[in-house]
Amino acid sequence: MWKYTDLTREEFEIRKDYVEEVLIYLGAVPIDVIIPHKVSCFGSEVSDSIISARTIYEYKKQYFRVCEVLFPRKPFIVLEWTDNLKQVINNEMEDILTFPFDCTNNEIIKEVEKILR
Repeated sequence: MWKYTDLTREEFEIRKDYVEEVLIYLGAVPIDVIIPHKVSCFGSEVSDSIISARTIYEYKKQYFRVCEVLFPRKPFIVLEWTDNLKQVINNEMEDILTFPFDCTNNEIIKEVEKILR
């Protein structure tokens, strides 16, 4: 159940879309593999579960996907990574970057740039 009153689920998804736009802007390319996966967040005061079908992006033989984690005060955006296509297919990507949804656009660009270097 979505518990945040200052942000709707739709607004959060739009913010995650922006991170995908940044990946593309920085040179990542969407690949034809989309692995729907269950995203569940449970914790103190927070529980939500969705089926996500986010695009996988390739950059210099590395793979990235935008995901999420829900904390009690606010949701965070997560960038997942692997360098192995089999791990993408098996949904075994690692979380490599986590930031609050309300970062500025410039902060998001800088954080994603650091990861892609």
